[in-house]
This record gives sequence, structure tokens and C-alpha cells, in this order.
Amino acid sequence: MNLNLQLTNTTKLLIGILGVVLIIAVATQWGPDMYKLVSNPEFESKQINLQSTKDLVMASELLKPIQSGLYQKVGLADNSEGTNIFTDDFPNTVVRKKINGIIREAGIPRNYQLNIEPVPGKKSEPLTTQARRNLIVLLYQNKLEAEREILTSEMEAEIADESYTEEDMMDTLMNAWLGEEDLEEAEETEDTEEAEHDVQDNVEQEENEESEATQTSDATEKEQMGSDAQEDDASKWEFASLPESIPSSIRIELIELLLTKVEQHLVGADTGLFESEYFKTETVATPGFFGIGAKKPTVTYNFRPNSDILMKLTNLIDNDVVELNRDQLTSDLLVYLEQIQYQITDLTQKLQLAPTTYSPDSYTIKVKFKTELDKLVKLNRLIETKTKWLMVRDLKVSTDRDNKINVDVLMIARVYQ
Repeated sequence: MNLNLQLTNTTKLLIGILGVVLIIAVATQWGPDMYKLVSNPEFESKQINLQSTKDLVMASELLKPIQSGLYQKVGLADNSEGTNIFTDDFPNTVVRKKINGIIREAGIPRNYQLNIEPVPGKKSEPLTTQARRNLIVLLYQNKLEAEREILTSEMEAEIADESYTEEDMMDTLMNAWLGEEDLEEAEETEDTEEAEHDVQDNVEQEENEESEATQTSDATEKEQMGSDAQEDDASKWEFASLPESIPSSIRIELIELLLTKVEQHLVGADTGLFESEYFKTETVATPGFFGIGAKKPTVTYNFRPNSDILMKLTNLIDNDVVELNRDQLTSDLLVYLEQIQYQITDLTQKLQLAPTTYSPDSYTIKVKFKTELDKLVKLNRLIETKTKWLMVRDLKVSTDRDNKINVDVLMIARVYQ
């Protein structure tokens, strides 16, 4: 009996489809396990740790301006550079100098008793996730303030240019009316001769400088390559700017509102930043039938009806002299807010290798003196406003016969280095 083993075209097609389905099933079920066998988990873990370390180093560099600003606000910096006062001298010496300076500024006589002792042991202070997030929010606050200054200066320059153009047109009309065009032509001829003389001098100077530029070009290219790489890393940490589709005048007003919300967030009046301003709507992906009719998951954002930012934007658009596309500007602003929220979350996660606790040195300061009541009040105000790293823990006051009061002050100094 002869068997006909020749396959028809339909049979070949069915076998091909079954083969593709089998390959997909094998890849889906065993693919991840096979990849784990081939790949090196330790190498991948080292790469992740290396990237996390790079992120932490970059974060520390970008947060230095914030650190300097905080040092100045709490009295830990004396100069504009924001250098810590405890960096170049012994803490005991610095604390004594600062106490003496505050007492003299308050007008208290110098015949006072001062005793400084280190507190035994160290008390750890936690660095919570919210504290790290606040550092990133402070970085965003600096970005908003810098953006506001740039926009304000640009608008002032535009106003100055417009006024200058109007004055220039008036001068031109006045000169034409007075018949001073011939005088201007003579002045232009003199300027041309001087320009030709300057060109000859510039040619000789350029020939001399060309050889020097050739020698330094190679070194400049190498430095440029390194700086470009650093700029690429730093650009990942830069916060987005408000959309340029929004007019500059409206952007400035929006920045003022955003800064207010940032300040409320930092002082704890608002636990979120922009979360209460808009909401997110997600749709689940649908596989369809063998890929036919499949839909990808979608995410859309919409302002809440009671959003302060939406209300501010709407009022600014309605009051603007130029007719603007409200829907487009609203959509652009939503994209911006979501991008800022994502960047803050992402940058906070990049600080995960930072220490979870910090242990500053502490000193007890006992001061005993006689003074008037107004000077004591001034001393307390100076401590609270200028040296927030210094805290009054105990204050004892007793009257004296010569209309003065005896004061015993116990203070705690926290040395942050």
C-alpha cells in the first residue's frame, strides 16, 4: 500500500500557525526563566547600585544651594556663600563667639557668667521621606522664583523697547521736518572711514589669534565632551518650565499662585502639592480577539471643578486683551502640573540611599546676668530669629533692688556639620 505524504497548502498553513503559537507559548512560559539562567543577577544588581549612587551624588550637588539658603535662614551661615559656621573651627569656640555676639547685640552688660558643656551621648534625629520630599520641593521653589525673575525682566525689556521705538520714530520725523538729513549723511561718511581703518587692524589681530586658537582647540574639545556629559546628567534633574504657549504675563501670575501653594505645603498646611487640583482617570487595556480590536490602557487628567489653579487661569484668560484658546492652555497647564508631580516623586526616590537618621552634637549653655526687661526681650527675639539652632530650654527671672532683674538662662545648641 502506497501512502501519499504530500501536504496540501491548507495543511501547511495550519502547521505553520500551530508552530507560531507553540513558539509564543514557550517564550511566554519559559522565557523569563531562561533569561535568568543566561543573565548575571549580581552584575545587574551592581549596575542598579551604581546608578543609585550616581543619582545620590547628583542630588547632593543640586541640593547644595538649598543647603546654603537654609543655613542662612537658621543662622548657620555668616556670609553670602552659605558656608557652615562650624566648618572651620571647634564647635565649642563657635558657640561661645555666637553667644557673646548675641548678648552684646541685645545691649546686656559684659559682666555675665557663661558656661558651655557638651551633652553626653548623641540623640538621633530621623530623616523621613517627607523631609527628603521637602528638599526637592524647595528645589522646585527655587526654579519657580528664577523663572519668575526671567519672565519679569523679559517683559520689562519689551516695554522699554516699545517706548524706545516710539521715541526713535518721533526723532526721525522731527529730523526730516527740520532738514537734517544731509548732516546725518556726512556723519555716516566719517563713520565709514573709521570703520575701514578698524577692519585693517582687526585682520592683523585675527591672524595672530588664529594660531593660538588652533593650539587650544584640541584641549577645548576634550573639556567640552566631559562638560556635555555632565550637562546631560544634570538636565535630568531640571524641573520643567511653564508652557510657552501661555503668555508671559499669565505665567507670572500663575507662578505667584504656585509659590503660595509650595509655601503652604512646606509649612504643613497642605499635605499634598497639586494632588487636590486635578484627578486622574485610567482605562484598562482590552486584549480583543487574537489582537483584533485590542486597546491600550489610557490615562487622562482633568482639573477639579473647585481647583484654585483652574479658576486663576480662567480669570486671567478672560481678562487678557488677546483672545486665547482656553481649552489648549488648560490642557498644557495640566500636562505641566503632572510633569512636576512626577519629577518630585522621581527625584525623591533617587535620594533613597541617603541616611535615614542624623546625629548632631549638642551643647548646654548656662548664662547668668543682670539687665533690664526690654533687653531680655530683645535677647530672646535675637535667639528666635537669627540663631534657630540655639533654643531656650529654661528661663528664671528674679527682681533686684536697683530696678534690674536677675536672669538665669539655660539653652541648647545643636551643632549641624
